[in-house]
Amino acid sequence: MANLITNEQPERLTSGCSVIDVHKFGGSSLASKQRLLGVVNIIEQYTSIEDIIVVSANGDMTDWLVEFLNGNDTALGNISEFYCNLVTQLINNPTDLVNGFTVALSELKVKNLIQDEVLAFGEFWSAKLLVELLEQSGVPALFIDSRDVLKAHSIDSHQCFDADYYRRGFRKSTYGNFGKRVVLTGYVASDENEQTITLGRNGSDYSASLIAYFSNAKTVTLWTDVCGIYTADPRLIEHAYPIEMLSYQEAKSLASIGTNVLHQKTINPLIEKKIGLRVKSSIEPEQNGTCIGDFYAGEAVKSVAIKQQQVSLYIGLENTLEHNKESILKYLFEQHISYVDVNCSSNDIFILIPKDELEKAKKTLIQQSVKFKTNTEVCSVISIVGEQLISNKALLGQLNQYLKNEETGAELITSQFNQTASVIVRNNNVHQLLNSIYAICFEIANEQSSNINNEINFNHLAIGAN
Repeated sequence: MANLITNEQPERLTSGCSVIDVHKFGGSSLASKQRLLGVVNIIEQYTSIEDIIVVSANGDMTDWLVEFLNGNDTALGNISEFYCNLVTQLINNPTDLVNGFTVALSELKVKNLIQDEVLAFGEFWSAKLLVELLEQSGVPALFIDSRDVLKAHSIDSHQCFDADYYRRGFRKSTYGNFGKRVVLTGYVASDENEQTITLGRNGSDYSASLIAYFSNAKTVTLWTDVCGIYTADPRLIEHAYPIEMLSYQEAKSLASIGTNVLHQKTINPLIEKKIGLRVKSSIEPEQNGTCIGDFYAGEAVKSVAIKQQQVSLYIGLENTLEHNKESILKYLFEQHISYVDVNCSSNDIFILIPKDELEKAKKTLIQQSVKFKTNTEVCSVISIVGEQLISNKALLGQLNQYLKNEETGAELITSQFNQTASVIVRNNNVHQLLNSIYAICFEIANEQSSNINNEINFNHLAIGAN
């Protein structure tokens, strides 16, 4: 598929709204009667006619589908009970929706579907339920299967998606149906052969940014169950708090270290068209959340994250002449293998991957004739992210001194490429070390930021009417 993206600005595909915003709701926001009614209220209050709504599967449905694929005979029963209860609790006349769902669910048992077709089931029926609920609440809504508008020969980059396919599919779906909220399935797309493909972990985030890119949207809002992106996991760090603002580069760095905050490819389509991104809570929608955009976002450190149960994988690029770093990492991404890039040299690849994904990663690399070495010793990685981090010699010096004085056995690795410092930990004191590193980072950062008159230009970030 050649040259799918052009520099020309596509016309808006709605009836004439001057501004389109995209809103994505995650599975936890759609997991119960109460949460779904809350989503309807958010759509009524925080979105406009012809805004685009992207949804994940309800609750744990995707996990149950994975269990079904792995041979768990009870998984489909769990799905049926969960979804049918939602429908009967929420919809006044549930018969058609329940019957359609039941027939489709029974087909999963007898049809020889590929894995991605099975996994797409959750998003499809999540979107169907939300459309029905919105219509019942007096909010006109239109269902679109994103496989009819998103087609790609690779999911690695938004440049691999077919812009003309999106425009044709969107026009066909919406023709004569203006004046409605458009509800699309997240996480799924189609390939060149019209086969279903999935977009990976947190793939609905990626769906939302792709839809925003092709629709020339002004903003994307990711509605989650937390009040934005935090300085650390609040379950592990007592004093962690929501970050008010992140630059695009800081957000990309957070995604690159393998956290569950953002899909790794979410940010790039937004950067190209300077589309603002906001992460907000569907439980507390009045809270501001975290804003991400094209601006200087201040302090040296924005977030400290941890990934545990990791093993290391090394690839010497001088021995793999037919590949480069970008193509090798693309192979892993295409197979939905998460990784943390802790490499400080352009001459090789040193990544950490979850222990339970090692065999899948090895199989993927062998298929591509990539030579590699692995170290199956389990470790943890504490990643420190901030746009000004690498130039902050005082902070890096204090971190190095602390690791040395406390004889932690941990190693600090910095990466100029993604404004990240990684601490590799190979003992059991990782949570204590995490708290200490967090305290050092934010004590220094707060000290320095108090001496800087940091004027941030909000005009670069389109926030919309929220």
